[in-house]
Amino acid sequence: MKKTKILVLCVIFAVLACVLLAGCSNTEEVTSIELKDNSTIEVHVGKFNYGEQTLLATYNSGSVVEVPLKEEMISKLDQLKLYQPGEHVINVSYGGQTCEIKVIVRRDVFSELRFPENNVFTYDGQAHTVEIEGELPANASVSYLGGNSFVNAGTYDVTAVVSCDGYETARVTTTVTVECAKYDMGNVKFEPKEVVYNGKPHFVKISGELPKGVSEPTYYINENKSSGVIDVGEYTVKAVFTVKDPNYEPIPNMETTLKITPAEYNIDELDLVFKTEKGTELFGAFKTYDGTSVTFDIADKSAISNKISVSYTVSNEAGEIISKSNTSTNIKDAGEYTIKVELALLDNKNYKAIEPMEFTFDVFKAEYDTSGLLFESRISDYNGEKNSIYATLPNNWDASEIDVVYEYILNGSVVKENGENATGVYDAGEYTVNAKFIVKNSNYAQIEPVQATLVIKPKMFSVSDFEFKNTNLTYTGQGLLPSFNFDTGEYFKVDAISLYKLVGNDYVKADESIEVGSYRIEADISVVDEKNYIFEDGRTNIKIIGIFEIKRAEIDISGLGFVSGTPIVDKGAATAFEFSTDKIGGIVFETELYKNEGENLSLVVEAMTVTADETGVISVTFDTSELEHGEYIAVITARTDSENYILSNGNETAEYYFDFEIVS
Repeated sequence: MKKTKILVLCVIFAVLACVLLAGCSNTEEVTSIELKDNSTIEVHVGKFNYGEQTLLATYNSGSVVEVPLKEEMISKLDQLKLYQPGEHVINVSYGGQTCEIKVIVRRDVFSELRFPENNVFTYDGQAHTVEIEGELPANASVSYLGGNSFVNAGTYDVTAVVSCDGYETARVTTTVTVECAKYDMGNVKFEPKEVVYNGKPHFVKISGELPKGVSEPTYYINENKSSGVIDVGEYTVKAVFTVKDPNYEPIPNMETTLKITPAEYNIDELDLVFKTEKGTELFGAFKTYDGTSVTFDIADKSAISNKISVSYTVSNEAGEIISKSNTSTNIKDAGEYTIKVELALLDNKNYKAIEPMEFTFDVFKAEYDTSGLLFESRISDYNGEKNSIYATLPNNWDASEIDVVYEYILNGSVVKENGENATGVYDAGEYTVNAKFIVKNSNYAQIEPVQATLVIKPKMFSVSDFEFKNTNLTYTGQGLLPSFNFDTGEYFKVDAISLYKLVGNDYVKADESIEVGSYRIEADISVVDEKNYIFEDGRTNIKIIGIFEIKRAEIDISGLGFVSGTPIVDKGAATAFEFSTDKIGGIVFETELYKNEGENLSLVVEAMTVTADETGVISVTFDTSELEHGEYIAVITARTDSENYILSNGNETAEYYFDFEIVS
C-alpha cells in the first residue's frame, strides 16, 4: 500500500515537471542526484525494498524533485550485491546522473528459538531427551553439542547449534537435570520401645520390608555403634543406611528411642512399735502428754535387707521437720507427728525408689482439772464506780501458764474501753461476763470459757419525795415560782413547766405568775442518766403538781404624815401644809378639805391627786380668801395604785389629818 502511494506521487511530480518544463523551457536538465537521507542502508539478505528509498534530483533551474528509487536505476551486478552479506557500494543512475549509496546486507536471524521450560527429570533407568523448539526454515539444520539424551542422574549443559543459508548461526543453551530417585521407605518402621529393667541387654531394630537394593542398616545407641544396652535410661537409637547406587538419593537416618524403666524392688510392708522411756510398749500410736518421751523402731528388722538403708523424718502437724536421722527420735510434746520411713536402695539406678512409708503418732494435750474453778455472779447497786467479777483459779493450776481474759456483754454487744475489752463496767444493767482462759503451755488443752452474770441495779428514787416548797409568795412585780424540795443537775432535770391561774372556779393557762392570785404549777421531771437512775415505779420521768399563792405586797406607811403646817391662818393667807411620802412607791396620794361644823363635816375641796417633789414631800395649799372663818380639816389619803399591794395598816387606804383655823 505504501509503495503504491509513492509511485502515484512520482507520476504526479513527473507530470508537473513536464508541464513546468513545457511552459518555461524545453532545456531543463538534471544536474545531480543523491539519496534523500544520505545514510547507510541496513537490510537483511534478499529483503531490500526499493520503494522505501527516495532520491533528490536537482535540476539546472535550481529546483529539487523527489524521485522514488526503482529497480531499473541499479545495474544487475549491483542488484546481486543485495543478496550477498557484507558492506556494499551501489551505483544509482537517473536523468543521466549517477550517485553511490552504501548498503550493509546482514544475514537473517532465527526468531523464538528455545528449549522446553522444564528440563528436570527423575532417574528411572530410561533416557530423557530435550530438543530445540521454534519455527525453522525447511533447510535449517540442528546439532547438539554434548548430546541431548541422558539416563543417569546428574546436571548436564546442552547447546543446540542451528544453521541455514542466509541466516546467522544460532546457539541456544539450557541445563538438563536428572534428579536422583528416592527409595520408597514407606513400609519401613522404626518404632520406640519401652521395657522394664531385667539385667539383660535391650535393643531396637527396624520393621517392614526394605526396598530392593537397600541393605540392613547399621545401628548406633547414643551415637555409639551398639547391639544393646542394659541399664535404666532413655536412649536414642539411630539406624544408618548405606546407598551404593549414585542414581538414588541417600536414605535419611532413622531415629527412635529405647527407654528402660526402673524395676520394682519387692519389700514387705513395715510396721513401727512405740515404747515409753521405761521400754514399755504402748498399745496404739498415741498417748496423753505427761512430760515423758516416746521412742519408736521397726517392729521386724528382718524385713530390711543389707541392700537397703533406713532413715527417719519426723514432722509436726504444721509440716515442719523436727528431726531427720538414721535412728529413732524421741517424741514428747503434744501434737500429731508424722514419721516418714525412707528406704534407700544401694542400687538406686535400675530400681524404682521405694515409696516412703508414713506412720502417725498422737500426743494428746493434757487437760486442766476445772472442778475447783469458781466464777460467781453478783448483784450490786449503781454507785458510779467500776464493778468487776473475777474467776478464782484452782490451787493446782500454775497461774503463770494461764492468762484470763474477761468479756462483758450487754444486749449482745461486747463492752469496749479505749478500744479494748472492758475489765469492768460502770453503768447499770445485766451483763453476761465470760471468763476466757488462754493456756500458754501448748501441751495442755485450752480451758472452756465460764460464764457469770453481773447485775448493776440503777439508783432508785421514790416519787413521793418530789414536791414543791415555798408555796406562799409575795408579789414583787416579777415572775414568781415555788422551788423544788430537791436539787436538779446531779440526778434530775426539768423538761417542762406549765402554769395555770385560778380565774373564778377554774384554772386557766397562764404565761407567767406575776400578779397576785392562786396558781397551779405542773413540772415534768426526768432523770439525767436514764441508764443509771430510775423512779421507784420504773419510770424515768414524772410530773409534779403544786398549788401556790402570790399575796399582796405590804407597803410600810410608818414614814407617812404631815411634817409642817400653819394651825392658824388669816383669811386670804396661804395655808402652807407639807406631807412626807418617804418616797414610798406603789401609793397614790389625794387631798381633800373639810369644814368642821360640830358634829358634821362638810366637804369644801373635793379630792384631787397630788404628787411629791423630788425630796418626797407633798406641798398642799388652799385658797382661804373664799373660805369662811372657822375650823377646817385637811385630809391626805394614801391609796395603793394596784390590787397587788396592801398598806401596812392592813387596808388599801390610810388617811392623815391636819387641823387648822381661819381667822380674820
